[in-house]
Amino acid sequence: MPPAHQALRMLGLTEYGAKAYVALASLGPSGAAVVASAAPVPRTKVYTVLADLARRGWIESEGGRPRRYRALPPRECVARERARIDAALDAALPALEAQFQERATRFAGPLWILEGEEPIAERALEMVEGAKSDVLLVASWPMRMDEKALPRALRGALRRGARVRLVVPDRRAPHARALAVPGAQVREGFVPPRVLFVDGRAGMVAAPASAAAPVRAIWNPSPDLVTFMGGAMAGFWDGWADQPAASTRAAASRTP
Repeated sequence: MPPAHQALRMLGLTEYGAKAYVALASLGPSGAAVVASAAPVPRTKVYTVLADLARRGWIESEGGRPRRYRALPPRECVARERARIDAALDAALPALEAQFQERATRFAGPLWILEGEEPIAERALEMVEGAKSDVLLVASWPMRMDEKALPRALRGALRRGARVRLVVPDRRAPHARALAVPGAQVREGFVPPRVLFVDGRAGMVAAPASAAAPVRAIWNPSPDLVTFMGGAMAGFWDGWADQPAASTRAAASRTP
């Protein structure tokens, strides 16, 4: 991925959004068909991509037929997004510093360290299967449970009326497609750990396996871990780009 595209993805744009913005920055005012060809972005998606970029303040649309679009100055856009991210982190910082200063009492409940996919998957599935109101899953990298067990648990949470939010680095990845069950709210974004928060009361943060160590996670069944990281995650969630629900995407793909 070119550095410009990667930087724009880090600022919250989707892959297609980043491609479209870079193309417009190079082309100057252009119609949607030209952008789709130059980016490239599928013609079936280009209007949605351009509308999202306009809503987020990266481009402007000009009147006329056909409608033309132009990129807003990159420096202004990047400065604005950098300020938004800084504000989210600044909002979370006081709570993080307070927790750090009081680390002896930071976690009132037990803090467990889990090692290996099997115990991590077992605990994660228990958390989702017990969800009543909210599930936030940041699936930064795949695990075996993503194929069947976790999607089944997510569907169960939705049937119980819980809100399911899913963040994946690329919605086209196999584990992302499996986890994007109908009814889930899906956004593209990336943070290095894999994160699972349930009902604002239990949290798990996992690090991927490496040559030196298996996959590991910390699990806290009380609200402390969620509170500790919640401010930063909320800021990131607001900045990550919204994606259509799985059922909407499926219906769109069948539309001639």
